[in-house]
Amino acid sequence: MPPDRAPTLHDVARRAGVHPATVSRALSRPDMVAAATREAVLAAVEEVGFVPNRAARRLVSGRSDAIGVLVPDITNPYFGAMVQAIQGDARRDGLAVLIADTGADPAEERRALQALSRQVDGLVAVTPITDLAAATVPVVAVNRQLRNHASVVVDQDAIAHLALGHLVDLGHRRIAVVRGPAAYWSAMRRDRAVERFAAGAEGCRIDLIGPAPATFEGGRTAYGAVDSSGASAVVAFNDLQATGLLVAAGEAGREVPSSLTVVGSDGLGLAAMTAPPLTTVAAPLEELGRTSRQLLGELLQDASGARRVTLSPRLVVRRTSAAPVVITRKTRHHRGRTHHVPRS
Repeated sequence: MPPDRAPTLHDVARRAGVHPATVSRALSRPDMVAAATREAVLAAVEEVGFVPNRAARRLVSGRSDAIGVLVPDITNPYFGAMVQAIQGDARRDGLAVLIADTGADPAEERRALQALSRQVDGLVAVTPITDLAAATVPVVAVNRQLRNHASVVVDQDAIAHLALGHLVDLGHRRIAVVRGPAAYWSAMRRDRAVERFAAGAEGCRIDLIGPAPATFEGGRTAYGAVDSSGASAVVAFNDLQATGLLVAAGEAGREVPSSLTVVGSDGLGLAAMTAPPLTTVAAPLEELGRTSRQLLGELLQDASGARRVTLSPRLVVRRTSAAPVVITRKTRHHRGRTHHVPRS
């Protein structure tokens, strides 16, 4: 066999002294081949370094050496970063990754669960679906906790408390919080965390606005309600919403942060690229993706060992957050001229 050519099924047959069809049967239907012949074929496979294709390996071992990942929007950098981390971790173990973008459509998510279950050993579901019953292989849920399923989530209570605590510490007492999509587990958990924080924040008014799509346009559209609320600061559901709020505030003539403080959530790379750079509560995206893949590996070894993991976010303070401007003088109009009168 030439050194620059990958071993083939015929090389195995020559080494084992059998017909190529026998090698094929020994690998795909071992029950149809005599034990001695099967052992000779397997020994030859090892000696020549033959690697069956993925389909053949699945027939032999019942495993595809592939995992599936479902995301609601692959164009969202949050999910892109997570998929990249999953792929990097899977690649080290020689696993292929199949990706399905479901558009956050529950019907499409169920179809994807069914279709991918026929092609992969397990799934990572980064989706807001209500159940995973359509899957016929082990599943790890990301940013959603479900009964009897392994999951990895970012601590939504911590996200709310870090963002709101930062604003209260700066001196803000009128705060708006733009909610995420109503179907998202993370949005529901965060809403409850905001309500608990508000109940204990004496002297503060915190208004929940929305729900709104977790997109740039979602934030841009929500700006009107934020402005009407009289808030001096706003917390967005994610960084994409926050960028929409920044643009809408600029279009309305409100400067950030002197007129309006804006805080995002996710910690995307784009948060450092906005003007001004966005203060955000950063999720550990690489760890989120890597942990989900590792939990799936544990499930494939022991389906009864489903674990729940909660990861901690961190506050990243940039230039969209500042103390509210304190008005120290009042304005009166006299004969068409404006006079600023200091308050006593």
